[in-house]
Amino acid sequence: MIGSIRGVLLERFAEGEKGEVLIETAGIGYRIIVTPTTAVKIGEEGSEVFIYTYHLIREADQALYGFLFFYQNTNVMLQVSKTFC
Repeated sequence: MIGSIRGVLLERFAEGEKGEVLIETAGIGYRIIVTPTTAVKIGEEGSEVFIYTYHLIREADQALYGFLFFYQNTNVMLQVSKTFC
């Protein structure tokens, strides 16, 4: 399980209610789903950033969700556990 990532912000994408950031660490680029607000607040492209993550694994796909604050991650984990358990 990936709990957080620290690395260089390469790109940010925001479309409507969905945002994504691409963070490179140790030569691997992680595309992380975030809110558009988080995509803006995380930092400048080219700078070192830190983000908490929740790695959701399902039968058909995987997704990596990112949060600026740990309590946001905890809220999502509780909602996901209620939905899938």
